[in-house]
Amino acid sequence: MLNMKLLTNKEEFESLKKGDTIMVVWSDYNLKHCKSMKKRHTYNIVENRNEGHEQEIICQIRDNHYFNYIMYLKKCSNAEEVYLISEVSEQ
Repeated sequence: MLNMKLLTNKEEFESLKKGDTIMVVWSDYNLKHCKSMKKRHTYNIVENRNEGHEQEIICQIRDNHYFNYIMYLKKCSNAEEVYLISEVSEQ
């Protein structure tokens, strides 16, 4: 069973690590300019850059999919929603 949690604060983004699975809902503007994106796209994080002035989640290198999570939190990003996806063990 999968759990999806909407990420809403800086601490949640800072705790993400390489390999974590996220789903990003991209803006229509971004979709218009980047044909390789889908409205909702699932990624295994390549890198979390949260040092100095860089607060970026690198989603995919090949097609240059990334977003600045500080801009996301200010609602000024091409990423409209970001969810952490994790497996929940059934008991």
